[in-house]
Amino acid sequence: MRPRAASQRMSPPRRRWDSSLGSHPSRGSYRRCLTVTATAYQPIDDPIEGGRWTKTERDGRAVHGVAVDPKIVPLGTRLWIPGYGHAIADDIGGAIKGHRIDLRMQSADNMRRWGVRRVQLYVLD
Repeated sequence: MRPRAASQRMSPPRRRWDSSLGSHPSRGSYRRCLTVTATAYQPIDDPIEGGRWTKTERDGRAVHGVAVDPKIVPLGTRLWIPGYGHAIADDIGGAIKGHRIDLRMQSADNMRRWGVRRVQLYVLD
């Protein structure tokens, strides 16, 4: 087999962005970036409360919400977390102090897969 000329070489396939990871904030679209320890959690079933229970439910369904230390990230702030996506700082966890956050997951599998990680937290507004 003859070697291909430079003009005939195949280029490597393009890498596709996994949309389940969210979109990366484009340059200049975030106010600041913090390195934080992110722990995954899932809302619990509490029969006393009548089913699904969490402070951060909206309209009876879980949303991408994050528990933060309001001294570091004000409540209501829009965020972007690599591997998690867009979220809102909408809860204050009892053990959340300083550069720690809790990420609400919609399934136990996702919660276990995430575990505890050091991540970049992009503050969007």
